[in-house]
Formats: sequence, C-alpha cells, structure tokens
Amino acid sequence: MTTMAGSVMEPRRRPPTWLRRVLIGAGVTAGLLGVAYAALLLLGVKMWDDLVQREQSCCWAVGATPEWMSGVMGLPVPPAATDRRAAFKSGSAYDTGLLVFTVTDAEAQRYLEALNKSGAVAVDNIHPQEPHPASNRFARLGLPEPETVGENMRLSGLCPGDVTTPEGKDVHYCTKVFAHAFQPGSTRLFLRATIEGAVTPAPTMGPPEDSGKGGDSGR
Repeated sequence: MTTMAGSVMEPRRRPPTWLRRVLIGAGVTAGLLGVAYAALLLLGVKMWDDLVQREQSCCWAVGATPEWMSGVMGLPVPPAATDRRAAFKSGSAYDTGLLVFTVTDAEAQRYLEALNKSGAVAVDNIHPQEPHPASNRFARLGLPEPETVGENMRLSGLCPGDVTTPEGKDVHYCTKVFAHAFQPGSTRLFLRATIEGAVTPAPTMGPPEDSGKGGDSGR
C-alpha cells in the first residue's frame, strides 16, 4: 500500500492467536474474581449481622431485678425512684450490669454529686456517638444507649474507693453513670457496671428465645 507521500504503509497485523486467547482468559478470570469478591463481601456482611444478633440476644439473665442489681453494683436506688429497670448480661471476658431509674431533677443532682469526687458535677455529652448494634445494651430495657443521646444527657462514673459518701462508698465495680433530663422535672439515671469475676448468687441465664422479653422492672 502506498501513501500520498509515496511511502509504503505496512498492513496492520492481528495479534497472534495465543495472545488473543491469553487476553480473553485474563478478562474472564478478572470477571470471575470480581464476582467471587462480591459474593465474599455479601457473605461477610451476613456473618457480621448474624454475630451482632447473637451478641444482642445471648446470655441475658432471667430474674435480674432492680433490687438484685443494686446489690450487685453496691449502688443504692433512691426510695422515691420510679420506673426501675435492670438487666444482667454474661460475657466471655466480663459481665455487664444495667440499672435504670427515674427521679426528680433535684434528686438526680444530689445523687450525681454524691457519686463524684469532691462533689464534681457530671459533664454534658457534647459529642454523642453513633448508635452501634454490637454495643447496644440498654435496648434490652427498651431504652437508647446513653452515649448516643446528646441533648440533656450528662456523663459521670466511679470505681471502688473513689468516694466515701453513703451512696458510693460500697460500689463494687467500675460503673458509668448517665443522667438524662428527658422531660421537665424528671431525670432518668442509667448505671452500667463492668463486672469481672463471678457474681454470687448468679441469676438464672435464659435461653436465646427468651431474649426479646426485656429485662425486669420494678415499680
């Protein structure tokens, strides 16, 4: 073939058959790997969801009353407190005790000051966390996780030996304390204890199918 300039243009050569086969095979392999990756990703998501559901439903105690949980934690419930709720979850590394009750704003302030060193006031939760199903314990009691609530939520906590007040001198475990002024005049206190070692007497552990019935409530 001759160009307008008089030079000869070489005809375009097709790739050898073996190279075409290699390229086609590589394309098919890449497609199969993409499908396999997507399938593994979906399988991983499902396994994570199943793990979260098992974690949420497993190992909750039957009969963990507010009075029993108060004794386990070593933290009293004010006599006038209402809407008392409690739950106990057994874990592989540690157990978790939950205690919730509602008091007046004034009683909540007094209680918080008694559980803080030098009467320090609990701090506001100005950086609420995103809800995470794997760590949601208070859902067992029909309540949100305190760390996820920003408005009118205060955070505090104590460990054994931190205070000598009547309310805190007998605390047995490190306990996080949250105060939520959820309606005018009323504050709901959330107590969550990290319990290491055996609890005596241990409450009866319910089977997974009982997990949706919620924790035990007092008056």
